Amino acid sequence: MHVIEVDPKKCRRWKLADRSGFEFGNIYALAEDIKKNGQVEPVLVRPYTQVRIPVQIEQ
Repeated sequence: MHVIEVDPKKCRRWKLADRSGFEFGNIYALAEDIKKNGQVEPVLVRPYTQVRIPVQIEQ
Protein backbone atom coordinates (compact mmCIF):
# COMPACT_ATOMS: atom_id res chain seq x y z
CA MET A 1 0.00 0.00 0.00
CA HIS A 2 1.22 3.52 -0.73
CA VAL A 3 0.00 7.11 -0.57
CA ILE A 4 -1.10 8.91 -3.74
CA GLU A 5 -2.96 12.14 -4.47
CA VAL A 6 -6.24 11.73 -6.33
CA ASP A 7 -8.50 14.42 -7.75
CA PRO A 8 -11.84 14.05 -5.90
CA LYS A 9 -13.65 14.73 -9.19
CA LYS A 10 -12.18 11.48 -10.50
CA CYS A 11 -13.57 9.37 -7.64
CA ARG A 12 -16.88 7.70 -7.02
CA ARG A 13 -18.31 5.94 -4.02
CA TRP A 14 -18.04 2.16 -4.06
CA LYS A 15 -21.49 0.67 -4.66
CA LEU A 16 -21.00 -1.84 -1.83
CA ALA A 17 -19.97 0.77 0.76
CA ASP A 18 -21.93 0.12 3.92
CA ARG A 19 -22.21 3.66 5.28
CA SER A 20 -25.45 5.51 4.84
CA GLY A 21 -25.62 9.24 4.21
CA PHE A 22 -26.66 10.14 7.75
CA GLU A 23 -23.43 8.70 9.19
CA PHE A 24 -21.39 11.49 7.64
CA GLY A 25 -22.85 14.13 9.97
CA ASN A 26 -22.51 17.76 8.96
CA ILE A 27 -20.79 17.41 5.60
CA TYR A 28 -20.44 21.18 5.21
CA ALA A 29 -18.56 21.50 8.52
CA LEU A 30 -16.32 18.62 7.44
CA ALA A 31 -15.61 20.31 4.10
CA GLU A 32 -14.69 23.57 5.85
CA ASP A 33 -12.42 21.74 8.28
CA ILE A 34 -10.63 19.97 5.43
CA LYS A 35 -10.18 23.30 3.61
CA LYS A 36 -8.73 24.83 6.78
CA ASN A 37 -6.61 21.93 8.07
CA GLY A 38 -6.20 19.58 5.11
CA GLN A 39 -7.14 15.91 4.93
CA VAL A 40 -5.96 14.37 8.21
CA GLU A 41 -7.02 10.77 7.75
CA PRO A 42 -6.28 8.95 4.48
CA VAL A 43 -9.02 7.42 2.36
CA LEU A 44 -8.79 3.89 0.99
CA VAL A 45 -9.30 3.79 -2.78
CA ARG A 46 -8.91 1.20 -5.50
CA PRO A 47 -8.64 1.28 -9.30
CA TYR A 48 -11.87 1.42 -11.26
CA THR A 49 -12.29 0.41 -14.89
CA GLN A 50 -14.31 3.36 -16.21
CA VAL A 51 -12.10 5.82 -18.07
CA ARG A 52 -13.68 8.98 -16.62
CA ILE A 53 -13.70 7.69 -13.03
CA PRO A 54 -10.39 5.90 -12.35
CA VAL A 55 -10.79 5.15 -8.62
CA GLN A 56 -13.48 4.10 -6.15
CA ILE A 57 -13.67 5.14 -2.50
CA GLU A 58 -14.01 2.02 -0.35
CA GLN A 59 -14.70 3.55 3.05
